[in-house]
Amino acid sequence: SRLLLARPIDRISRNALLVVSGKPGAALGWRRRDEIGVLSRAIDALGGMTQALQARIDGLALQDPLTGVLNHRGLHDALHDALEHAADHREKVAVVVLDIDNFEQLNDAVGHGAGDEALRMAARVIMGELRPGDVCGRIGGDEFLLALPDSDAWGAERVVERLRAAVADAPLRQGRSGLAFSAGIAEFPRDARDQ
Repeated sequence: SRLLLARPIDRISRNALLVVSGKPGAALGWRRRDEIGVLSRAIDALGGMTQALQARIDGLALQDPLTGVLNHRGLHDALHDALEHAADHREKVAVVVLDIDNFEQLNDAVGHGAGDEALRMAARVIMGELRPGDVCGRIGGDEFLLALPDSDAWGAERVVERLRAAVADAPLRQGRSGLAFSAGIAEFPRDARDQ
């Protein structure tokens, strides 16, 4: 009875406590067909659900809910990591700030809903044009910051021009023409040695 009942219940209890703590351990994965098997599968399912919910919460903590790009916290963490990696490997990072032109007038003319849609569209277009490993985040109402690892200011200018054309070509609702933005570029470590 100890081998068939006491030890399995003890393991199920420990796993249940881990699930309750928010840090589920490895799934039991038992194939038993009795009540202990049913209970172990339920605990495994709860552990999996807890892990999935925690991953979603972690993602939301770092992601701008409107645009889907990194939020202020996520952006600063990613920028810190990019600059630290560049410093360790003696590489450059181009940092670009994009500010959508006349955004306040857009909101006033067609409403905040259309302004929100314009921000979502701009974020989609920007993310679609960046390389894997490039960083994009929203730093203000209508401002985005990009970190382009292993890129200098000249390379960032080419990226900005490509983004400018892509954002201008993307249609907005209500028959309005695409967006335009102003950009500023800095290069690490030439223009600054820290974040």
